[in-house]
Amino acid sequence: MLARDRRREKENPLRIRPIPKRTPAHQQHVPQQHQEENDVGTCTLHYQEIEKSSRDHRRNKKSRTGTVPQAECMYQQERIHPAKRTNQTCRHRRTEQLHPARVPAPPRNGKVNGLCATRKRHSKRNLGGQAQRHRDIEINLKRISVPLYFRVHPPKIIKQQTMEKSTEPQPCMQWFVFFKDQLLLKKGYTDKGEIKYSVPVSIEPPLTPEAGSNIHEVFPPNGKQVRAFALEQPVTETDEWVMIGLRASYDYIAPDEYRSAGKAFQILYWDEHSRFCPVCGTAMEHQTPIMKKCPDCGNEMYPPVSTAIIVLIRKGDEILLVHARNFRGTFYGLVAGFLEAGETLEECVEREVFEETGLKVKNITYFSNQPWPYPSGLMVGFIADYESGEIKLQEDELTSAAFYSKDNLPEIPRKLSIARKLIDWWLENN
Repeated sequence: MLARDRRREKENPLRIRPIPKRTPAHQQHVPQQHQEENDVGTCTLHYQEIEKSSRDHRRNKKSRTGTVPQAECMYQQERIHPAKRTNQTCRHRRTEQLHPARVPAPPRNGKVNGLCATRKRHSKRNLGGQAQRHRDIEINLKRISVPLYFRVHPPKIIKQQTMEKSTEPQPCMQWFVFFKDQLLLKKGYTDKGEIKYSVPVSIEPPLTPEAGSNIHEVFPPNGKQVRAFALEQPVTETDEWVMIGLRASYDYIAPDEYRSAGKAFQILYWDEHSRFCPVCGTAMEHQTPIMKKCPDCGNEMYPPVSTAIIVLIRKGDEILLVHARNFRGTFYGLVAGFLEAGETLEECVEREVFEETGLKVKNITYFSNQPWPYPSGLMVGFIADYESGEIKLQEDELTSAAFYSKDNLPEIPRKLSIARKLIDWWLENN
């Protein structure tokens, strides 16, 4: 029996000998750099210095499973590899590695009770009052509601963005619904009982799109949210809806809505005429609102814009007005034509004027430009002066042409066109 006791004493002196009485924590020497922390609570380093002698016997002690503990906490310090320190846990309390400053406050009796909150079986093996001190540590830990570090350094409150669905009403959008070049408008009435027309504005489409119909997202210059789709059948006029031609709609809706309608019509026209790749015949796929791509050959297609010039020719106090065969009505307009490959806009002006009327012009000056969605054009306006020549009509283009003064003007174009803007400018400045 004596030999066994001596062997046990050699393996673990604390197993048969009582733990020596320690000096209370508040009487121990505290380093100067930790004096401020000691006013609030004993620092971690101070605990380590006091308990250094009592931890030595556990350096080589193995855990219940026979492996060396691989975690480190403020109650039990183990030498572990730095690469293995992250996300390690204390094998006794099964908690994440504590912040160095999260140190429990000293017990009420002013003594440093215990080294590690081990299980009860560790404290019952002839440890005397050690088990009671371990239980005191556990009770003190439960009493702590705010860690010491956050008592000294209050955490900053960061406002987190919630993932809750917004309860704000969604913005309404304008809907441009076409059957060919006929635009769907909503009927309304003014305070005087007169009929007024407007573009449908709502979250959902005003009419249910037909199967296979594409709803296009349009980005007009005014920045409003616009959607457009085409119908296969016209809408019969009712007390709520009516269909009006795109040109005629200029007299019923606002100018910015007319421009948005023109862009929406160009997108729909392009979508209808670009269903298949012109290179290999494969069905095209939408990549962006204004781009299609062939999945086979990679050919890309965008809404085409056909550039054309229109020119006001001055001769003294008169201007040249012509009537083209494609005009819808009896009005007279200005000489116009499409830009050809390899020529400048000024060269296009000279060529078109000479081809259609046989006249030569000079002093060509830029005036303005205008989108022309019939079906997808850009009109660039110029002003020029008569130089020489006699009028010789290109019969397949024009039916009549002559110089007119402001006193005997024939019927002129409507205000929606750039031709009318050029004529109005001449009338104001002549």
